[in-house]
Amino acid sequence: MDLDGFGSAIYLLTLSSCVLVYLSSSSNSQFTQFRALEPLLSKSPSRSRVVWTSSLEASPARYNPEDWQCKATSHSYETTKYEIDLIATFLDRLSLQDPTRKRPRHFVAQPGVCSTSISDALIGPVLNLVKLFLFYVVRDVFIPSVVLLLKMYQARLCGSPHHTITPFKAAISVVHIALAPLVFLTFLESHQPVRIGAQTDMRGNEYVGLTPVKEWKRFEMEAEYLLAKCNALYEKVKDRTKLVTVNEQAS
Repeated sequence: MDLDGFGSAIYLLTLSSCVLVYLSSSSNSQFTQFRALEPLLSKSPSRSRVVWTSSLEASPARYNPEDWQCKATSHSYETTKYEIDLIATFLDRLSLQDPTRKRPRHFVAQPGVCSTSISDALIGPVLNLVKLFLFYVVRDVFIPSVVLLLKMYQARLCGSPHHTITPFKAAISVVHIALAPLVFLTFLESHQPVRIGAQTDMRGNEYVGLTPVKEWKRFEMEAEYLLAKCNALYEKVKDRTKLVTVNEQAS
C-alpha cells in the first residue's frame, strides 16, 4: 500500500481482532502513515499496535533539532532512526495516558544486522556473497580441536548477538510484537524505553532482545517538540494534497 505518494510500504494485519501496522521507512514517512491510519486504528475491537522500524545505528550523536528534516546532515540514516525512537516512545507514553484505551500502542523494533536485496543491488551479487561469508565468520566459530570449549567461550565474548544475517531471523522482533499478548509487553512501561530487537546466539538461533533508547531522559522534551513539528508538517501536506485534488477535479 502506497500512501499519499510517499513511496513507503504499509503492512496491515488483522490478528484476533487486533490490528497491527508495520511501518518501514524514514521518520517523516512512518509518521505520515500512522497519522493517516490513526482514525481506523482507534476503531479496532481490541487495542491496535503500531510497529516502528528503527536500527542499531540510531544515535543522538548526529541529532540536530534545527535540522530535524535532515536536509543538511550527511548522516541522515542514524538521525532519522533516532527520531523514530523518540517519536514512537513519546506516542506510546501518550497512549498509556488515554483513559479510553482506544489509542494504539507503539513499539520500536530493530532487525539487527541483516542482509537484504538492497545491498545486492548496491554492491553486486559477488561482493554480497563475500559480505555474507564474513558475517557468518564473525558469528559462528567452529574449531575441531582439544581447546574447543575455550574457543567457544572466546567466540562468545568476541561475538555479536546482533548479526541476524537473514531476513527470516531478523523478523522475529516484529513477529514477537505482533503475536505476544499485550500483557507480556506492558512490563516495559515503567522502565527505561527500549527497542525490541532481533538477536541470535553464536549458533544462529534467533531470539528477542532489548536495546535501550539512547539518552531518553535528555531528549524526552525534544521528543514532544519533534512530534509537534511532524504533526504540523503532516497537516500542511494533507491540506496541499486536498488542494491539488480539488484543482484536478475542477480542471
